[in-house]
Amino acid sequence: AQTILNAYGLEIWSPLSRDASWGLRNVKYVISDCHNTAAWLVNKMARKEESIKVIWDCIDLGKFKPQPVEAIVMRKYKIPDPQEYFTILSLGRLSLPDALYKGYDRLLNVFANLAFKYDRLRLIIAGRGNYVEHLKKTAREKGIESKVLFTGSVDEGDLAAVYNSCRIFSLITDAGEGKGEGIPLTPLEAMACGKPVLVGNQDGSREAIIGNNGFAMDPFDLKAHQRAIVYYMENPEALQSHSDKAFEVAHNYFSYEHFRQKHEQFFFEISEN
Repeated sequence: AQTILNAYGLEIWSPLSRDASWGLRNVKYVISDCHNTAAWLVNKMARKEESIKVIWDCIDLGKFKPQPVEAIVMRKYKIPDPQEYFTILSLGRLSLPDALYKGYDRLLNVFANLAFKYDRLRLIIAGRGNYVEHLKKTAREKGIESKVLFTGSVDEGDLAAVYNSCRIFSLITDAGEGKGEGIPLTPLEAMACGKPVLVGNQDGSREAIIGNNGFAMDPFDLKAHQRAIVYYMENPEALQSHSDKAFEVAHNYFSYEHFRQKHEQFFFEISEN
């Protein structure tokens, strides 16, 4: 039998048990979630490049799509009116210390520099965990607590509506020993809802940017992050163009059909060897 292992980002560069590490080195083929994870396997685990197949994950395009946000959802999560406010959304697990690399503190710093200049700017941080109290305290200390909304846990059935409540999505992660992303699903789901995305350029997140559907940037360049937000706020034509491109990229590269075809092609190739 030919052995195949699916490899996913953070689970791979987190500390592995001895047998898992052995298996990762010796399994015949690896299906990697992104090129960044594949490069790590080559450089750190001495995998041969030809033994790795990169297949990006897919998203549910029937569920995640542009749609009006119902008033009941806005009330449930205390979401600002999308027609009145320019909202930035970030969504994910908010647990310490695991989520520190996701850059929520950096995002709050960026937002604080803009919040008083742009009165209609709002930030939504969606998710739950012990990181939330720290972030709320930071927002209070910066005097922006009235403009930063914490939704808490979002029900699965409401996720698409929460994505649709924003103008842009931001998840700018940093990478290093035991931290970083493969290719995270949340920016892909946001793109399927027609939202430009801001992501980090140190890990697999940058692979979500294909053309003008957002920006990949140095996670510690807060000025660049700030400029990207202002660019979208002050250029509605660019915002619309990048929104359209985000929707297009989601459908062209992250559909289940594309995901299925890539697997079929791979299985056919190894069956011929």
